[in-house]
Amino acid sequence: MAPVALTLGSANGPGDLSAMMMVAMGADLAVIMPTHQATLMVLSEAPFSISTLMKGGIVLTLVAGTAVVALINLLL
Repeated sequence: MAPVALTLGSANGPGDLSAMMMVAMGADLAVIMPTHQATLMVLSEAPFSISTLMKGGIVLTLVAGTAVVALINLLL
């Protein structure tokens, strides 16, 4: 995804740094979701229901996503 982000970032305006930050943080946020394979494997033995995991994942995704957007705007 990095070459695509660099090409689109330099051609369409947001810049190389912010495009690469978006790709890196998007890949990082994929692990936070409770439906990710690594998270499900670790939590498969935990006494939590899927709805509890989804609630926690949604909150973490919103908080981390907001922080990423704020950081990308600060870097511009």
